[in-house]
Amino acid sequence: MLICASWARENNQIDLRADIIAIMKLKVKIVGSKVHEVGYRVFLLKHAMNLALPGLSTYNWEENGQQEVIALVEGDEAPLGHLRFLQ
Repeated sequence: MLICASWARENNQIDLRADIIAIMKLKVKIVGSKVHEVGYRVFLLKHAMNLALPGLSTYNWEENGQQEVIALVEGDEAPLGHLRFLQ
């Protein structure tokens, strides 16, 4: 959660306003026998930038003989919802 505070001074009175902005997190996992070095990370980065998502971290992983591309994405709920349904 992020709290943005702003204030204004008028007639020697201070008006303090705080808005609470919910930052959502999404973990995307692409698993298969060959998912490394085929462009999934670039694909996710391109769409995260188009949706103006402020946080993206991707990495390759291997577990139980399967390759995985894992992406951790942060942002507002609506754009994350769009990223969730990309094919």
